[in-house]
Amino acid sequence: MSASLLQYLLLGAMLVALGLYGAFTRRHAVLVLLSLEVMLGGVVLNFLAFSHYPLVSPGAMANPGVLQLLALFTIVIAAAELALGLAVTISLARLTGTSWADEYDSLKH
Repeated sequence: MSASLLQYLLLGAMLVALGLYGAFTRRHAVLVLLSLEVMLGGVVLNFLAFSHYPLVSPGAMANPGVLQLLALFTIVIAAAELALGLAVTISLARLTGTSWADEYDSLKH
């Protein structure tokens, strides 16, 4: 039995909501980055669901290849964001001696 488009979209929306909740409630900087990755995973899932179930309206976004390339581009951006975010987090943790995101107030001045 195959899943419908609505089921994929609901799962993607739940992943985005779970990642948003984690990003706002976590204090550890690495967990905030992990929550952002969960959010981007939900976005990629929605892109791939729309590419598997093509829209009936004509246009550039109705092409499944465009949405698959957009999903691949989102995965590449997520990997770059994670690498850069971990580098900044490790640098700030070495500088300040803590990895709690709410204690990084040196960037305010």
